[in-house]
Amino acid sequence: MSTEYTTQGNGSQTNYSFTFPYLKQSDIKVTVAGTAKTNPTHWTWHNATTVKFNTAPANLSEIRIYRETADT
Repeated sequence: MSTEYTTQGNGSQTNYSFTFPYLKQSDIKVTVAGTAKTNPTHWTWHNATTVKFNTAPANLSEIRIYRETADT
């Protein structure tokens, strides 16, 4: 099962959905063009499986939404 979703920005889209499970919202991490983006500074939750960027990622920038879960 995948624990990440990658796509490219188009300069106008702000909502990006993912389909992998997670235990806590704080386990979900986001990067754009390799730079970490934080919640709520750069993005917020639109719903349980969609992050909403405050500003649309630039055209062709790589977006990575992934799960980082502690071992304990």
